[in-house]
Amino acid sequence: MAQPVPQVIDEVVAVVGDNYILRSDIEKEFETLKEQLGKEFVHDSMRIDILDQLISRKLLLYQAQLDSVVITDEQVDAKMEEKLAYILNHFGGDEKELEKYLGMTVSEFKVKTRKKMKEQLLIQEMQGQIMREVKVSPAEVRKFFNKISEDSLAPVPAEVEIGQIMMSPKVSDFAWDFAKEEAKMLRERLVSGGDFCFLARAYSDDPGSSGKCGELGYFKRGKMVPEFEAAAFRLEKDSFSQLVRSEYGYHIIQMLDRRGESVNVRHILIVPELLPSDLMETQGRLDSVRNALLAGTITFEAAAKKYSEDEYSAGKGGKMMDYQTGETKIPVGNLEKDVYLRIKDLKVGEMTSVVTVRTPDGKEVYMVYKLISETAPHLPSLETDYLKIQTAALEQKKTTALDDWLIKSKAEYYIHISDRYVNEPELAHWRKK
Repeated sequence: MAQPVPQVIDEVVAVVGDNYILRSDIEKEFETLKEQLGKEFVHDSMRIDILDQLISRKLLLYQAQLDSVVITDEQVDAKMEEKLAYILNHFGGDEKELEKYLGMTVSEFKVKTRKKMKEQLLIQEMQGQIMREVKVSPAEVRKFFNKISEDSLAPVPAEVEIGQIMMSPKVSDFAWDFAKEEAKMLRERLVSGGDFCFLARAYSDDPGSSGKCGELGYFKRGKMVPEFEAAAFRLEKDSFSQLVRSEYGYHIIQMLDRRGESVNVRHILIVPELLPSDLMETQGRLDSVRNALLAGTITFEAAAKKYSEDEYSAGKGGKMMDYQTGETKIPVGNLEKDVYLRIKDLKVGEMTSVVTVRTPDGKEVYMVYKLISETAPHLPSLETDYLKIQTAALEQKKTTALDDWLIKSKAEYYIHISDRYVNEPELAHWRKK
């Protein structure tokens, strides 16, 4: 009778210093690549590219370990929470659905992935240290640009610089008092035996939790606004908080469960409503600023720094930023449709009237936009696109610095690749001569 052929569950495919790479590590990266790019764009040979990248990362990790680079538990926890929040967002904030997808509890997922997360942060820190001091001089920028053949120059699309001043309406004291009275009556009903689930569904202004009887799911300290968090963590099981005022409104909180450093609570939120007079007052304030701009008694940059409530642009004199490139010159194609429609008929230097804009979180704010500059599509030049060219030159120099470090380090440290992969041409540069 034939003996069964033993199946290899996993195997070490490379060793870098004290760290090893498993075949399963390659497969995990390969599956992630298929999810990101689509199966039709991923082929088997990409496993070699993945191994090549993993060896580079393990070399950075080994250097970080030798240099005793410190990554604190707090940094790991923060990154873990950030990653979980991102994943949870794809499940509509439903932790139970997320756990079903993961095939384990959130706590188990954290334990399982914590070591890998710390390694990733060590690699990033080491890479940052290697490239941190890299700078480019104006002469290097010119040299970089002059090496680019004219045929290789990609046209720069039409771009605009847009200034904005934003003001958001403030809720009146009267509206806050009215919300407080409503929350007070609801709490009295709860204390008298009212059904929390019914009252949350009927009255809570928190759309994310009202449909779940007000339940928020487990969270640790640092996840909620301070007033809410302080009250929640003081509660005993099943008890109700007093009225808690936060920037969102008045909360009534009930403790459901405590699990280690996490709590699960439910709440009813009563949000004070903006009155028509609040809107008119804000519109009037911004209109007065616009009149001062038209009269020339204040510059747009100074007005934005003094009055605008958009923290990202106010510090830049009101200039909007392209979040894809980090620059204030924004390709017209990258503008939000609403912004484009506001500025498309402006001439350089002109402003819109005071307009109403709804933010992604549903709030109504008032804006004034100004077209600061406009550039037609063109081939890049040092005169018109210095910052773009400088960024490209700096990125190339950083990449070269990292490549030089890898060349130097791979000659000094132990690297072993298994027989399965050692003769792959793409990995030949790792073999010591």
